[in-house]
Amino acid sequence: MNSDVVLRRAKAADTDALAEIWHVSLCSMTGVSESLILSRARCLERLLTEGPGWQIVVADAGDGIAAFVAWIAADGQGEGWLRELFVHPAAQGRRFGSRLLGAARAEMPMGFWLRTPADNVGGRRFYEREGLRFDGLRQDDGLPFTSAIYRWAGTLSS
Repeated sequence: MNSDVVLRRAKAADTDALAEIWHVSLCSMTGVSESLILSRARCLERLLTEGPGWQIVVADAGDGIAAFVAWIAADGQGEGWLRELFVHPAAQGRRFGSRLLGAARAEMPMGFWLRTPADNVGGRRFYEREGLRFDGLRQDDGLPFTSAIYRWAGTLSS
């Protein structure tokens, strides 16, 4: 299937490629307001400022990075927070997202939660197909959209 794809920790040299994947993925989301699409420069800024606190794993297809996942693991108790999961539009449908979600599950066995724009129909379908549980809609302060909250209970949760 994707036997030539390597999942690996992101390196500093990957930052520009991650910003590009983030930006073009946002641009390709159907149903999501154009006002929610971050510029490539803003994606890069967030990676440089917030990214050092994230665990980031990339799907390296040999000819470049096809996707990435970023999370903040729990501090030994409770669930982690899956911050970002983006697959380049040209690489969608090749199970990169599933493989990266599997990596996040392995690293956060107590479970995790995530939010995605409520209008992100494709993303929401993906999370539900992957077994995450829809946990409601929420309007977070500072975010210009309503979030759909998803949870994965984990393999070690009680």
